[in-house]
This record gives sequence, structure tokens and C-alpha cells, in this order.
Amino acid sequence: MIQTRLATVISYLFHPLLMPTIGTFLIFNIGGYIAFTVTPTVKYMVYGIVFLNTFIFPSMASYYLLKKGYINSTGMATIQERRIPMALTAVFYFFTYYILRKATLPPVLFLVILGATLSVLLTLIITLVWKISAHMVGVGGIVGAVIGLSVMFSVNLQLLIMALILVAGLVGYSRLKLNAHSHLQVYVGFLLGLSSMLLLILGV
Repeated sequence: MIQTRLATVISYLFHPLLMPTIGTFLIFNIGGYIAFTVTPTVKYMVYGIVFLNTFIFPSMASYYLLKKGYINSTGMATIQERRIPMALTAVFYFFTYYILRKATLPPVLFLVILGATLSVLLTLIITLVWKISAHMVGVGGIVGAVIGLSVMFSVNLQLLIMALILVAGLVGYSRLKLNAHSHLQVYVGFLLGLSSMLLLILGV
């Protein structure tokens, strides 16, 4: 019982919709030129935009779909339930990218948001036929983003990367403990998020 509750807490703390906000926070605080070229006021503005568009709006959309009977629960246990919410989430994510792209901000921020959008789209495509772990896609994207930023800025982030891998392990454990996914769905989700973000950051 305690393990199940802990798994539930972990799943909520590291919800996929929170990953863009967490990623944005890490970008502004891990060092490199970004930490010194963006003013605190601009940082808070970006935090607000990202959180609103990638967490609040998608959450509201899911709640609306729940009330209208399009989904049975916010957990969206079946692949059929996940399709519309994921499609809407992809739209909100791309809208976030579009808004931030208009501002004078470090390009790497756009890449991370674009990477998150790409991950959601790929997850949506896979979800048409198979239930991949969105939680692991999200946390894998965070790990990939930090590794990519470490290489891009030549900053030693080994401790942070190790900590994030540990977090990924905990998230994976929570999804398995809650019987939300199989081991393969968890592993593939992590690798999808990791590789998508790495390829986008280091390949552009």
C-alpha cells in the first residue's frame, strides 16, 4: 500500500506536462551564457508562458474531455483515450514554441520546447497502435536536454545527469508499480524522449 502511494506521488510530481517547465528552469540555471544573459524578469515571464501553455491549458483540455465523456479518467488508461489529449497537447506545445520564437531569447530554449513538441507528436503516432509511457518520454527528454546542453556549453553536469537518471528510474518504477505500463513501454518511452531531444539539440 505504501509503495503504491509512493508510486502515485512520483507519477504526479513528474507528470509529463510538467517536463517543459522543469526543462526551462534547468536551462536558465545550469550555467553557460544563458544564466547571465537573461534577466530575472524575462525568466519569470518565460516560466509563466511555458507553465501556462504546456501544463495549465492541456490540463484544462483533459478536464473538459473528461466531463464530456471523451476520456474515462485523467490517467487515460487506454490508447484510444490518449489520442485526442495528446493531439491537443502537441498543439499547445507548438504554440508555446511559436510565442517564444518571436521573443529575443537564446535559441537553445526554442530547441528544447521544439524537442518536447516533437516528442509529443512521436508519442501520439506510436499511441495510434501501442501504449508507450508518456511519463518516460518526458523524463527521458529532460535527461537528453541536460546531456545536450552539457555538450553544447561544455559544462560539467555529471552529477545532475546522474541525479536525473535516478529520477528516471524512480518514475519508471512508479509506472510499473501502478501497472500502467509494461517494461518495454517504459524503456522505449525513455529512449524516445532521450534520443529526440539529443538529436534536436546536437543536430541543429
